[in-house]
Amino acid sequence: MFFGTSCTESERLTTSAVKVGNNLGKTTLKLSDIMRPTSIVVLDEPTNHSLRSISKIIYAENNNIIILDVGSDFRTAYLYDPQGSFVGVIGDTNKAEPHDIGLMDVSVFRDEVTLLGAGKRSFFNYRNNGLDSDPLTFATASIGDKLERDAFGNYILYNEHSGTNVSGNNYLVVYDNAGNLIKRMYPYNSSRENLSYEYTGFLLKSGKSLWFSPPFDNTIYEVTASKLSPIMHFDFEQANVPIELIDKKISGSETLDYGFIGEWFVKHGSLIQLEYFYKGRIHHGFFDESSGLFYNTNSFQVDALSKLYQRCTIMPRDESAFVMVLRSEQIGSLYKDGLIDQENLNAMLPGLGDELMEAGTQNKPVLVTFQYHNGAGLR
Repeated sequence: MFFGTSCTESERLTTSAVKVGNNLGKTTLKLSDIMRPTSIVVLDEPTNHSLRSISKIIYAENNNIIILDVGSDFRTAYLYDPQGSFVGVIGDTNKAEPHDIGLMDVSVFRDEVTLLGAGKRSFFNYRNNGLDSDPLTFATASIGDKLERDAFGNYILYNEHSGTNVSGNNYLVVYDNAGNLIKRMYPYNSSRENLSYEYTGFLLKSGKSLWFSPPFDNTIYEVTASKLSPIMHFDFEQANVPIELIDKKISGSETLDYGFIGEWFVKHGSLIQLEYFYKGRIHHGFFDESSGLFYNTNSFQVDALSKLYQRCTIMPRDESAFVMVLRSEQIGSLYKDGLIDQENLNAMLPGLGDELMEAGTQNKPVLVTFQYHNGAGLR
């Protein structure tokens, strides 16, 4: 059953604005005052494969780790054990290898691992951590760029300017757990078709919720299968990207004078981290819903963690933790530039500094799990 579309671009103005600009001020806090590392995993190189990038991480059953690599010749979803040892390629046991389906994304619901096969316009559901050979397949007639499964098993498809007769010109398309289309949300102007962006716009899971922000936007929405709810709106000091410019298929060079949300976001309690662009630079933002304060990395006092934050990407893990991702080139750069504070990192988590130094010499990607201190907040 199809319930129609909901939420237009004008609705992003219904939530209060968070001021973001060049003059964010300083805080007496260090990053280590609000968060602590709890574990580290150094990833082995996949056998007969090359892990070129890490665009998504999922901690699945028994803490097995699923990694989506979009930097290879063909997008690939890898499975690692909790210690970082390579186990296999998800979907590789099927006659159609992952690249044959036009793999775009991977998601998990209970014991199912779902591959978004944009080339086949289908969802491929695997059990056994994605290593079984007989996936349950649902044809969607939609293409899609990103996919998340909600708590009920519904499929939430993020469609970035790749509309079909079924998806239409809508950023979000919802299917129930049997693969039936039930809703389309957030329509966009058809003039934006056939142009996608790697550095802005997202659909992701953080905590118990799904979150969405369209390309070059300044609003973040909480997503359910039935509606979108704007929860925060960022005011980039009169530098918000005009909708008219987006409709003209904006290019990277045209964004230099503007501000907009990037491609990742994590939320735990009242504390939020996100990537954003402002006046030609990428920033890492911190926002506390309780105090209303917004900072970026440069607002904090320098410590061992703020040095790591100069090169990392942050991704969600679960309801209480997030992951600092240090890709091969990032950990190598930290090592080369002397930014791994070995002694102080070891004091935060025994062996953390030692393992980062060793990974830096070998350019091995690293995942560091963090949790916030009890009662942590910005001041």
